[in-house]
Amino acid sequence: MKDYLFNSTLKIFLYIILCAGIIIPYKVYALDLSIGATMWYAQMDQEYTKNIDPSRSFKTENGGQFFFMGPALGVKFNDDFSLTFIYLYGATTITEIETIYPYQNDCHFKRHDADFALSYSLNNYFRVFTGIKYINYSIDCGKPESSAGNIIKRDHSGFGPGLGLSAIFPIFENLFLLANLSGFCLLINKESAKYYDPGSNPASLRPKSNDYGINSGLALAYHIAPVSTTINLGGRFQYIRTVYSGDRDLNAGLYYNHNASMFYGVTLAATYFFKKL
Repeated sequence: MKDYLFNSTLKIFLYIILCAGIIIPYKVYALDLSIGATMWYAQMDQEYTKNIDPSRSFKTENGGQFFFMGPALGVKFNDDFSLTFIYLYGATTITEIETIYPYQNDCHFKRHDADFALSYSLNNYFRVFTGIKYINYSIDCGKPESSAGNIIKRDHSGFGPGLGLSAIFPIFENLFLLANLSGFCLLINKESAKYYDPGSNPASLRPKSNDYGINSGLALAYHIAPVSTTINLGGRFQYIRTVYSGDRDLNAGLYYNHNASMFYGVTLAATYFFKKL
C-alpha cells in the first residue's frame, strides 16, 4: 500500500510540474529557490466510532501532543507563479477513552502530512494556490482489555486536491503578517484495520472512506536580510473528518461511521533564500 501511495503521489507531483511548465509564462529569466525547516507543536483531539455497537464512541485524552517536524522547499518561477513542498512527521502516545463504558487503552500514534502546491499571485498581498495533499497515520493500541470488536491497529492513507488563499501584509521594514486558509478532499484513500476477535487472531477489514478538511494559519515573519533568512512564528489549525462509504462493514459487522480530528498549536519555521539561479 505504501509503495502504491508513493508512486501515485510522485506521478501527481510530476503532473503538477508539467502543468506549471505549460501555464507559466515562458519569460523565466531566473529561479528563486528556498529551503527551510518547519515545526508544529500541536494538540490532537479526536472523536470516532469503531465498534460493533454504533452507540459506542471514543475520544483521545491525556496525550495527543505532537512535535511535527520536516522540510519546506520552494521554487519561485517569476512574479506570478511559485511551487512549494512541505512535509511534516510526528509521533506520540495517546490514551483512548470510550465515552460510555469504562474502557481505556494507551496507543502509539504516528502521522505524516505533505503538501504540493502551485500558487499564483493575485496582487501584492494575496495569492491563490492549488495542489495535492497527502496524509498517513497509524494507530497501534495492542490488545484491548475489553469486549470483542475494538479496533487494535489501524493504518490510514489518502491524497487528493486542495485549494486555498494566502496573504502577506507588511507591518514595518522586515516584519510581515502571514495568513492562509485552505480546504482539501482526500478522494483516493486506503485503510486497513485489525479488530479483536476472542479465541482467534485479530481479524482484518478494509473500510472505504474519504477525508474532508480545512487548514488555517496565522504567523508573524521577520526577514533577516544579511543572511537571506526568514523566521516566522505563529499558529495553525487543521480539522479533518473521515466519512465512510457505509454505516458498517458488512463482513465484520463493525460500525465505522465517522472519525473527526482537530490539530491546533504553535508553528515555528526558518527559511533560507538562495540567490537567483
